[in-house]
Amino acid sequence: MECVLFVGIQASGKSTFCKERFYQTHIRLNLDMLRTRHREQIFLQACLEGKMPFVVDNTNPTKEDRQRYIEAAKAHKFKIVGYYFAPDYEVSIRRNETRTGKARVSEVGIRSVLKKLEIPMYEEGFDELYQVTSASADGFIVERILNAGTEEEQALKKYSQMTKDELHQEIESLKTQMEAVQFPSQLEILSSKFNFARAYLLSPEDYPPGLYEVTDQELPMKVDYLNGVMAWGTMNGEEVSFPISLLRKIG
Repeated sequence: MECVLFVGIQASGKSTFCKERFYQTHIRLNLDMLRTRHREQIFLQACLEGKMPFVVDNTNPTKEDRQRYIEAAKAHKFKIVGYYFAPDYEVSIRRNETRTGKARVSEVGIRSVLKKLEIPMYEEGFDELYQVTSASADGFIVERILNAGTEEEQALKKYSQMTKDELHQEIESLKTQMEAVQFPSQLEILSSKFNFARAYLLSPEDYPPGLYEVTDQELPMKVDYLNGVMAWGTMNGEEVSFPISLLRKIG
């Protein structure tokens, strides 16, 4: 079963997105509709005990706000999927101005949630994370947010089995993805995979123990040994590791 958790400021398109993607498949939990936490808890417990997929269509701006749902869903063996609605204050204000009655939110309220908005992380307990960006004509662009640990482990295994031609093709593909990506954490993961792929085109024998400069690092690294394409050693007294593609011998 699946627990879908929305994260985003008011008027960011969450409810519209919910109707488009989950209306036929998931129960919708929404505080604006249920009015009280007590009522929400009753519906939440019913979904958990009945093994019904559900969407929490609230702002859920902080890690603390999200934990109450994640912990409960995990305890009932639900898959946790998060959708982070990238904040665009001006778009939300314009969308909010078209609303009437209780559906309309004060600008102070929107700014308040924006100030405490925390980007959701896999470490909170999410199994999958996506970023949702508003597009023209009330459409949405959905991008998968990669899990750094899992993606890097898979990349190392994948690249170790590739031919040189396949690695070159992968490097060019990653370059294209890096140019187009918008989410900072995704760029970081793609850059990491790019460096791993480049490392498999190099020979570890060319990187004996010694002192090296490391790309984007101010301090040098003392390499003690290599494990595959990963160099291990110390930097300013701390144990570190980097792919050999980032190293340049000093002296």
